[in-house]
Amino acid sequence: MLESKLRFRFEILECQDSNFYPMIPHKQHPRGSVLVFTLLILAILLSTALSAAGIVVLGKNSSRATEKSALAFQIADGAAENVLKRIYRNSDATLGTLASNLYADGGQGTPTCDNGTVIGSLPQASSGTYAVTFLDNTGTPLQCSGTGYDTYSEWRTKLSKIVSSGAYGSATRAIDIAIEPIPCDVPTVDDADGNTYDTVSIGGKCWMKENIRVGTRLDSTSTPQTNNGTIEKYCYDDDPQECTSAQASGYSNGGLYTWDEAMQYVTTEGAQGICPTGWHIPSDTEWYNMEHYLDPTVNNPNQSGIIGTTISNLLRYGGSSGFEANFAGVWHDFPAPGVFMGKSGVSVFWSSTLGSPSTLAWTRYINSGAIYMREASDRDQLAWSVRCTQD
Repeated sequence: MLESKLRFRFEILECQDSNFYPMIPHKQHPRGSVLVFTLLILAILLSTALSAAGIVVLGKNSSRATEKSALAFQIADGAAENVLKRIYRNSDATLGTLASNLYADGGQGTPTCDNGTVIGSLPQASSGTYAVTFLDNTGTPLQCSGTGYDTYSEWRTKLSKIVSSGAYGSATRAIDIAIEPIPCDVPTVDDADGNTYDTVSIGGKCWMKENIRVGTRLDSTSTPQTNNGTIEKYCYDDDPQECTSAQASGYSNGGLYTWDEAMQYVTTEGAQGICPTGWHIPSDTEWYNMEHYLDPTVNNPNQSGIIGTTISNLLRYGGSSGFEANFAGVWHDFPAPGVFMGKSGVSVFWSSTLGSPSTLAWTRYINSGAIYMREASDRDQLAWSVRCTQD
């Protein structure tokens, strides 16, 4: 019995020594939690308000930027429209003159021209400016005036594109516009015999699209072409059909003429010769201008010999220039009279420019192997093809 009491006491004491305490529930005070929660809500609301304000500011800035960009575009577009009107409706002698006349009827001040760029402002956008740059087909700015740019036809022939830029505040917009070449004012032209020829505009210059075939056919072995007041020609192989029958290009090979016959026995560069009224035998410079327009890498007007292959491919029939050169062949008076050669493989065209010595004249040679040459040929012992160009 005593042993049981002692064990019971010992167990009680053991429990007390083990730091065993019953859990006493504490009363909760919600004030601190509510404060934290309230502050959290206020922080979220403040953050949302600031974000909304930022969005409004950004929206306003974006709207202003869009508005400025739209005004810059309108300035560029308006300047381009007025420049195009001057180009197509007027014939300003120089780009400087075009600039002076651009807004002559609108009381908008006088634009200026600098290095091929017309610069000015539009009255309806006092803080806006425009700049219209005139470019050739190489992307080089034209000149406002000067040699080669002193007439409408000179600078207009070179013009390939305009870039109109508008600026309003910090916004800038630009428009690129390709410029159509000056078209031929006549789609066809008739020679003295009533033959009709198609025309093509190349680099703003109007050319016959086929070899001329005007004149009386002679027998090349017995009758030379002479200064007798009658236009005379040879037909390949002395076959009259060679002068008139359509070839692969759709056009005939035309006649073959000595230089003196083609020029009608004058030596003035650019003479009418056998060409229709209002047309002439192209000068060496006019040939070069066309070549440079088609292939800007041809940039030396005095280069003789082989010029390259690009021009040949562009000028031959089926080429993209529309020149449609046949390989019409040639005639020469040596070593025996009346020798024809080169049909389907060669074509040579006269210029109206004398060579050095003056017994020679400058020509252009094309062959089926894509060779294109500038060379001087004998005036009276060779008969070549003739293309006419409009005055």
